[in-house]
Amino acid sequence: IWYFSWSFGGAVPWVYDFRVMAGMLKAQDGRWGQFKQNMKLLYTTFPLVRCVDIDCEETSDDWVNTCITFAKMCNDIGFDVSIAPFSNFGDWKTILASGAKFSHINLQGYSVESLVPTQAESFVTAFTSTIKPKIPIIYGFSSDFELSPFTNVTNVTRAIKNQIAGCFVWQYNNTDINNWTDAVKKG
Repeated sequence: IWYFSWSFGGAVPWVYDFRVMAGMLKAQDGRWGQFKQNMKLLYTTFPLVRCVDIDCEETSDDWVNTCITFAKMCNDIGFDVSIAPFSNFGDWKTILASGAKFSHINLQGYSVESLVPTQAESFVTAFTSTIKPKIPIIYGFSSDFELSPFTNVTNVTRAIKNQIAGCFVWQYNNTDINNWTDAVKKG
């Protein structure tokens, strides 16, 4: 199944989407309302894109509340909303428990892959075990990650096997994809 989404966020220092959103919320000068109108326009103009992915990699003081407000706004418009956690899992659990609706989790596994296998498995298990109700997980790999130990792929996917709904590849650079798919199947 092809799933198209608008992605907001990314790595600092290149992307500051959520700092800009936090500024709009604090200013209370109408910019947040205009932003919501623009999001509605995206929803009506591009009917194939029905999901907003929150990939907030900024850790400003109010990033959690900004993510929650943004997710609820997108829910109100009609978008499915996903999150793409890679660290700060306690804060992401707070976001998931906020009352906003989330369709799935794009788990950035490539940030976990540098851990030793037992750490990777326990890290992912600790994050996913408390999520109620269970939300499908789309596990992310990177073919460009220098440490990419295939044993971690197997251990991490084993930890979330009952929730894993698919995978995505971030930075595909001519790596033999069969190695990744084999590891997922073994997990």
